[in-house]
Order: sequence, then structure tokens, then C-alpha cells
Amino acid sequence: MKLARIIAPVLLLALAGGYVALDGADIVPGPLTTRPVISEPAPRPVLEVEVPPAAAVDYRRPSAVPNDISGVVAAFVASPDMGPRVALDIRDASTGERIASHNPTQLGPPASSTKVLTAAAALNRLGPTDTFATSVVLAPEAAGTAPDVGPEASAQQIVLVGGGDLLLGTGEPAAGVNGRASLTVLASQTATALAERGITTVSLGVDDTLFEGRGVDVWTELDYRYVINMTPLAISGGQEHASRVDYTIYTAETFAEELTAQGITVEGEPQRAPAPEGGALIGMVESAPVEEVTAWMLKTSSNSVAEALARHVAIARGEGNTAEAGAAAVTAEIRELGLPTTGLYLADTCGLAGENLISPELLVETVQLALGGTNPRLNPLVEGFPIAYLDGTLADRLHAVPGEIRAKTGTLTTVVSLTGIVEARSGARLTFSVVAGGLDPTGVESGVWGARLGVDRFVAALAENA
Repeated sequence: MKLARIIAPVLLLALAGGYVALDGADIVPGPLTTRPVISEPAPRPVLEVEVPPAAAVDYRRPSAVPNDISGVVAAFVASPDMGPRVALDIRDASTGERIASHNPTQLGPPASSTKVLTAAAALNRLGPTDTFATSVVLAPEAAGTAPDVGPEASAQQIVLVGGGDLLLGTGEPAAGVNGRASLTVLASQTATALAERGITTVSLGVDDTLFEGRGVDVWTELDYRYVINMTPLAISGGQEHASRVDYTIYTAETFAEELTAQGITVEGEPQRAPAPEGGALIGMVESAPVEEVTAWMLKTSSNSVAEALARHVAIARGEGNTAEAGAAAVTAEIRELGLPTTGLYLADTCGLAGENLISPELLVETVQLALGGTNPRLNPLVEGFPIAYLDGTLADRLHAVPGEIRAKTGTLTTVVSLTGIVEARSGARLTFSVVAGGLDPTGVESGVWGARLGVDRFVAALAENA
């Protein structure tokens, strides 16, 4: 499949309390990684805007030798705002040489920086151009061979089959990632195929057996405000209608509405049902390629899409389809990439879990591997990182160094992290990962907010001084 150009993803901007808060603030329902909630925001409108794509950056071009940054690092580590568990690793991106560090092998939860590992595993195992198909299957027409959807169902059955695309949409297919595969288009294909067979009334089943299990055992009900009950088909990654518990049925209901608009009568309510053996494929739409889905996941910090990608990795490895299988599969992929995995433990693959054990060393070496060119499958990883003061979860951060930092953000109530690349003004290029842990969950300036400001000042100082 020809690669589609990566379109800058939709940003989520939420207006509240006289200030603009992005997902990067980790207080917007959906792609958050806050556990527990730092503050309980009131319901607010969500504005979606397209941001023009940034110019491509050649991260493999020659770069200058970095300046001495030991003073910058020492001041950062000594700051009381950073909490008792500061760890960082900084490399010369051109050589991979470590130029500064503090507890680089310290293990702990890095919040959504966990998604760096998930992205690397997905790109390596699935391949950048793979897509996820959502399809419709018509049950065999011979009498008695089509399983009933409900106790009184008599209409011809069709089954909507989830293929692991959580970014379905309606209407015209989106040029970007979210909504590339349209349920409206799928309904049109289905209606045409049904009309060719003289079928005008159907019952609708939905097959969500590609993924098994709701989520991760360590997640609380509070966590499920920021990640969906896992399903292999959802609309907008579960960002819409966040109060709904069953995204499988909600997606099927939406598809039924689209069928009705095409002149097909759908009897009864959609019910779970397996795709019938021997059925005919009468419609199919495909997601954006994995490299674009992965970039969207990193830009928006979507917990749900990260968890889905991990399950895809497990399925591709033949190792199951649960959340636990996904975490094990990501761990195995990272190990097989030759990265330093001593002590690595993943309770989840999105970063909600405070039980994750990941070192800055592992995170920065993952970025280094993506930059090195030895594994072309990983090349798209860094292109998915949010860009300082431009897009994603960094769109409203690092205004002093716009475009000079490209990094994955992470925030829990006791942890702040940032992992990515610095384009220093000297011409040097750095890779880095910094984690501030053990923060006071009840503090404001002394807690996560103060620490995140400190991290931002630190990486800005790297850009200005390295």
C-alpha cells in the first residue's frame, strides 16, 4: 500500500478557568495519564483544530559537538521542585555517547513516556504500512445456517467485524488519521451489496472477539475515565461519548444508523455475535497505516490506541489478545531490539499504571535506535513526538524554544517525564529522557505542576546551552 502523507493530528484544546489546557496538561478526559486526577475539571467544550505539519527534520544530518551541560544538569537535579526520585540520561544523538546523567538506570513509572516503547514495538513488529480493517460479513443465505442475533430475529444477519481500528469516523473519510476509515462509507458498501442480493432488512451482529478482556487488573475505575473498555472497534479512540461503557455496542449502533440512512432497515438492537463461517465479505474500510496511527497516538497521548497497538503486537507474535499479552509482547519486542531491559516491567502499555518499571536509559536508547537508521521500521517513531509550542501535548509548552524540542510527555500525580530530542542552538543534537518521581500528589507548585515547569525549563536550557 502506498504510504499516505502523515497529517498533523487533531489537537484537543479545552477551555476552563480562564486558561487553555491541553491534553499535555493531563486534565482532559480521554488521552490523559493522570492517576488519580490532579484536579477535577468541570465539563468543558472541546475544540478540534488541524495544525499544519511541521517541516521534516533530518535527524541523521551531521551535528555539532555538544557544549558542557554539567552545570545545567546539576542545578536541575538539586532543585527541590523535582522531588526525591530524579533520573535522567542525555546523549549526543550523533554518536550515542552519554554526555550527562543522574540515576540513568533507576526504575520507576514514567507515565506516558511508556508509549515510546509501545510505539517502537508496534512499528517493529507490525510494520509502518500495515492497516487495520473493519468489515461486514453477510451470513450464509441457506435456511437455518445463519445464527440468530436475538431470540426473535428473522431478518438476514450481517455482522460488523472489528479489526482493531479505534479511530473510526462517520461522514467523508478524514485526510488525517482519526476517521480515515468511515462507517458511512462502510454502510454505503454494505447497502449496495445487500441491494444486489435483494435484501432490504437485516439484523446486525457485532464481532469484537479480536481483543479479549476489558483492560489491566491494576487499573481502577478512575483510570477508566481515561481509557476505554477495550474493544477492536471504536469511534475517535473513545474520545466522544466518554460516559459510554460499551464502545462495541455504541459503534454498532452508529453503524446501524448509517445503514438506515442508506435505506436498509435494521431490526432490533445490535448484539454481539461471531462472524459467521462461510459468510460473504460485503464491505471493508481500512485505517491509516500503522506509522500514522502510532504518530497520532504519540501526539495525542491516547491511552486506548496505545493499548490496542500493544494487543496487535501480541496477536502478530501469536501470543494472545489480552492487555497482559500486549504488555508481554511489547517487553519481548524491546528485548529483541537489543535495548537495555534489566528490571523492565510493564503492567500496561499506555503509562496509566504506577506499577510500570522503566529506566531513562531504556527510553533514551529507544530514541537513539530510532534515529540510528539501522532499523528503518523505527524511523517514523520520532516524527510522532509532539513538537514544542506547535502540536500535540507540547502545543502549549516550551514557548521559549518553539520547534527545538520534539518529545513524548508524561504526567501522573506523582511523576513527570519527558523523552525525546533537543535541537540545540549551537547545532548540537541531543537525545534525552528525564523522569521526576516521588512528587507530592497534594502539592501544586511543590507537586506535579512545579515539577513539570522545572522539566520544561531544564530542556529549554539544554536547547540554549548544549
